[in-house]
Amino acid sequence: MLTPPSSPLPASKQSFPLRASRSPSPLAGPSFIPEKQVISAHATSEEVKRNIGRRMRWAVLVVPLVLILIALSTRYITHLPVMDILSDPTMSWSQMEDNLSDWHLHKRHPAEADAQPTGLIANPGSSTTTDKPQSLPTVPSTPPDVPRPFPQAFDSDIGQNFSSGSCQNFFVNMTNTSPFRSCRPFSLLADTSAEFINAQTNLTLMNTLIWGTCNTSTPADECKVNMDWFAAQMKVECRQELSQRNDRVLSALTDIQAYDMMRKAACLVDPSTNSYCYMSAVINTNPSDLYFYSLPSGIFLPQTTKPTCSACTKSMMALYALSLSEQYPDMGAEVVDETKPLAGLQKTYGASTVLTQNQCGAAYAPTIAASSTGAASQVLPRSFVFVVSAILLYSSKIFGAFSLW
Repeated sequence: MLTPPSSPLPASKQSFPLRASRSPSPLAGPSFIPEKQVISAHATSEEVKRNIGRRMRWAVLVVPLVLILIALSTRYITHLPVMDILSDPTMSWSQMEDNLSDWHLHKRHPAEADAQPTGLIANPGSSTTTDKPQSLPTVPSTPPDVPRPFPQAFDSDIGQNFSSGSCQNFFVNMTNTSPFRSCRPFSLLADTSAEFINAQTNLTLMNTLIWGTCNTSTPADECKVNMDWFAAQMKVECRQELSQRNDRVLSALTDIQAYDMMRKAACLVDPSTNSYCYMSAVINTNPSDLYFYSLPSGIFLPQTTKPTCSACTKSMMALYALSLSEQYPDMGAEVVDETKPLAGLQKTYGASTVLTQNQCGAAYAPTIAASSTGAASQVLPRSFVFVVSAILLYSSKIFGAFSLW
C-alpha cells in the first residue's frame, strides 16, 4: 500500500523577506545617524542671557527712533505746512502768556454773544448800556431797591435731563416755593441763574443783588434749615439721578448743601474799600480771585491762578477751613461720597492751600490735613498721551522676556 504524500503546508503570511535579509542601506549606517546633542543648563542660561542682551541693545536703538518718528508724524499731521500760510502771525511770549491766562469759568460769567464779549473778565468794568468804565461800588449804607422778582436759580430752563419723573417734579416744585426763593441761595444763583450772571456787566445792579443775598426776609438760620430739608428730600426724590452721577442734580445738591458757607462768602467785605469781596473779584482784570468761589463745587484752581493776596483771599480761605473743620473733624478720611456736604471743597481745599501759600504766604491759607492728593487741574496734550502709551506698550514687550527667564 502506498502512503499518500503529506499535504503542503499553508503559505506563510510573511511573503517578503525579513528586513534583516535586505542589503544594508547606505543611509542606515551609524555614521549617518546624528547624535543628540546634550546641552547643559549652564549653556541654556547663557544663551537666554545673550538673547535678552541683544533685545535690550535693539531697544536702546529703536525706542528713540520710534519716538522721533512719532513726534515728527504728529507734528506733520496736526500742523500741515499749508496752515502756516493761513494762520495768524507768530505771537510773542508776552502775548502767549496773556492768552493763556485770559480764560473764564463755564458758569460764572455771561455767555459770549457772537463777537462782542459781555463777560467782565473779557471786558472789565463795561456795561450793557454804556461804554464808560464803572467804579467799584461800596456796600449800600441804606437798603437799596432790590429787583422784584429777585433772580432765581434755573431761571432759563430746568431741562429734561432727568431719569425719573419724581426728580423733575421735585426741581420744579422746589424752585417755585417761597422757602426756597426767599432765601436767595448765592451758590445756585452764581451757577444756574442767567439773570444773575448777566448782571455782572452792571456793577450797580450786581452790588444790589449781592446785598439782596445777604439780607433776606427769611432769617439766615431759618434758610439754613430750609436748605438742609431740600437737600435731604433731593437725595430721596433724585436717588436714581444721583446714583447715575447726573451732573445737574449732583451740582445742585452740592450748591444747596454749601448754602450757609457760600452765603457768608458772598457777604465778605474788603475792609480797605468797604466793598463786597465778590464785587472786587468781578471788577478785577485778573480773574484769579473769582476762581476761589468755585472750590466748593469741586473745581480746582488753575495752575495759572495769581490771587491778589488781599484781605478777601485770607478771609475766604479762613472761612473754607473753618467750615471744613466743623463738617469733617477727621480730614484724613478719603472722599468717597460726593453727596456729602462740602465734599467738593474737601477735595479741592488741599491743592488750593498749597497754591495760595506759594503765591501769598502761609498766613493766607490755613493748612489742614487735606484728604485729596490732587493738584491744580491740568490737561495733557493728546500727542503726549499717545507717546507715553507707545513707550509703555513697547517696554512691556521687552521686559516680558524677563518673566520667561
